[in-house]
Parts: sequence; structure tokens; C-alpha cells
Amino acid sequence: MRKAILVLGMHRSGTSAVAGVMAQLGIAAPLTLMPATSDNERGYWESLRLAALHDELLASAGGKWDDWRAFDREWHSSASADHFKARAKPLLEEEFGKADLFVFKDPRICRILPFWTTVLEEMQIAPLVVIPIRSPLEVARSLAKRDGFSLEKGLLIWLRHVLDAERETRHLPRAIVAMDDLFEDWRGAMTKIGRLLEIEWPAFDETIAVAIDNFISRDLRHQTAPTDGLPAMFAWTIKAYDAMLALRDQPRSRLALGVLDEVSATFELACAFMGPAFAEIEAKVAHVGGEAASLRSQRDELSRKCDGLAALLNQRKPSRNGLDKPVLEERLINLAANRERAQRRLQSIQVTLAAAATQI
Repeated sequence: MRKAILVLGMHRSGTSAVAGVMAQLGIAAPLTLMPATSDNERGYWESLRLAALHDELLASAGGKWDDWRAFDREWHSSASADHFKARAKPLLEEEFGKADLFVFKDPRICRILPFWTTVLEEMQIAPLVVIPIRSPLEVARSLAKRDGFSLEKGLLIWLRHVLDAERETRHLPRAIVAMDDLFEDWRGAMTKIGRLLEIEWPAFDETIAVAIDNFISRDLRHQTAPTDGLPAMFAWTIKAYDAMLALRDQPRSRLALGVLDEVSATFELACAFMGPAFAEIEAKVAHVGGEAASLRSQRDELSRKCDGLAALLNQRKPSRNGLDKPVLEERLINLAANRERAQRRLQSIQVTLAAAATQI
């Protein structure tokens, strides 16, 4: 059977580095690569088109990439799921062609893995799994810098992605790799991954190794934080991280799997209890945020018009439309008043948003 290496990890956890190394070792990468950005200088090594499909898929189930609540499991048996399967299969073929072994990476897959395991099974492609792990505090700080998320939200998103990815892949060939392992000894890390997945890297010569040495460099890592820096209130996250590290060393550790089951059960109860309340607040924030964006646009447009009229008045000449100075002055006063009202409303909305953030 053809095989797909699914790189499943939380955003900012080294998934791009792992996928990039695999691509340089001869594993087929997607055709339409997501372009590199200042947040990921060496590239993301994932399909731009498949990532867009995943965003649509999540939205169809009422979710999004940064949601920490459980994905709606009933969605997988819905007509919407069938619709996305029909789109996913040809898209996967277009991105990877007939490659016997390819690397399929996107952190969003952590949330929707049952969808892809079904699709791959129907396409007779065997899934192999690699789960990169990074300190949740480092991830949360990275998300705070990139997306402006609170530390708490970043830790919750980390927990959701890691728990979902681990739980849904226990029956599959898999390897868990810490980001530190990759940076300290990528040769050893990739050799271990190959052994656990029972594959050989097509290109593993000295020339490739030099290129990977340059690719895997410490300047890729912008956030470092010790595990003990996590607040005690996030005991779930700490326990899950320690358990994942234990599975890295002992893939069948019953103790680690039991800890993850315990954390997952408690976390799901909390999500079911608190999720709706958070969703209500977040919906309000989204609505008010949209109104704020509209008001900023109005204010800026009114400012441009005020500047234009002021320029005409400074010329002390009739306008091209034949309007005299008093008319222009009156229009300028009205525009300035409208701009002031928009600014006051915008300031009021910003107070509302700050209160909502405090409430969250």
C-alpha cells in the first residue's frame, strides 16, 4: 500500500521542522506549498490548498483552528462530511500525485483525524503518524507573540490538539518526537522515527545531512521556557506534557496512557460545562469586533474627506463643483462631527471588548 506520514502536532511545536527534514530525506512533499513567512522562515511544508480545505471543514462543524473545545463527533456521519470527502480525495491526489510515501502535515488534522483516516482507508493509503511535542509554555508564548492570544488560551489549544492527536492514533504506527530532540540530534531522532514506523529514508547521504544541518538551526526557535514555568492551575497541561514525553521514551507505557485518559476525561467534562458560556462571550466579541472594524473604516474615510475639504478651503478658491467657501466650511463641520461620533463609538466598543477579555 501507499503510505502517508501524518505529522500531527500543535501549532508552533516543530511540525514544520519535522516535515521539512522528511522532505529533504526524500519523502514526497505537497505540490502547492504554503509560502514561508517571518513566523516560519524555513517554510511550513504543508499544502496551502489542503489547509484552506481544513479551515472550511472546521467552519462547517462550527469550529476553527484555535478552538479548544471538542470537535463535533456527529459531524463525521453527516452529509457535510461526505461532501468534504468527495473534495479531499482528488485534492490529495493532485497535491501528492502517485507518490508511494509522502508527508502530510497540518496541525488542523489533529482536530479532524477520524475524517482523514477514513479518507486514507478508502484510498488504500496506510497512515503512519509522527507527533512532535514542544513545551506547552513555549507554544503559548509563541502564539501570544504571533496571534495576540492570552497565555491561558494558548495552553488550552495545546491541550486540545495534543490530546486529540494522541487518543486517535493509538492503533496506528507512530513515533513521538520532542522538539529538543530534533534540534540536538536530528540524525538520532529521524533514525528512531524510521525504526518505529518501519520505513527507510530514501535520501540519507552526507550532502543531504549538511543541508539539514543548516536547515535545523537554533535560530528557528524564538521561544524557550522550562516546563516548571507553567502555573499550577494548568496541572492538566503539565501532566499531559509529561505523559507525552514518557510515551516518547516508552511508546506503550500504560501509566502514561492512563494519565492521558484521565486528563482527557476531565478536560472533556470541563469543555462541555464551560464551552457554551465561552462560546457566547466569544460570539459577542466577534460581533463587536466586526462593528469596531467597520467604524475604523468609516472614521478613516471621514478623515480623508475632511482633509480634502480642508485643502480646498486653504486654496481660497471655488471648488470644481462651484461650491463656495461657506458651503464647504459647513460640509467640513458636518464631516468632522460625524468623525467625532464614530470615534466616540469606537472608544465605547473598545471598552466593551476589554471587559469581554476580562470576563473570558
